[in-house]
This record gives sequence, structure tokens and C-alpha cells, in this order.
Amino acid sequence: MALLFPSGIAALARYAHDRGFKFGLYTAQRERTCQDRPGSFGHERRDAATYCAWGVDYVKIDVCGGAS
Repeated sequence: MALLFPSGIAALARYAHDRGFKFGLYTAQRERTCQDRPGSFGHERRDAATYCAWGVDYVKIDVCGGAS
């Protein structure tokens, strides 16, 4: 599988910031996102700390499938 962001998300966020943009990500409150990818359920604190370390400005959080 090819890496979509070979330099990492933090580098992508810096790239956006250097051009005057804000940078945001999407996740879900439950086990799966609306696109059936892993959500943040049970990992909320770790995910939030990771997003901060990456320099993320905004996080969109949906309530989709999986246990709550």
C-alpha cells in the first residue's frame, strides 16, 4: 500500500500553515467512522494528544457506527 502522506501528517499541517491555511482532520466518536474506518472510541485522549502534536487546528467528530 502506497503512503498517502510520506512525510507524515505533521509535515502536511506545516505545509498548510506555511501557506496561511488552517488544517483539520475527521474522526468518529464511536468504533468506526461513517466511512467504516477506525474511530476514536477508547483512544480519545491519545488521539487528541496526537492531533495537538501534529499541529491540527480543527477536528470534526461524527457519531457513526459501532458501540458507544
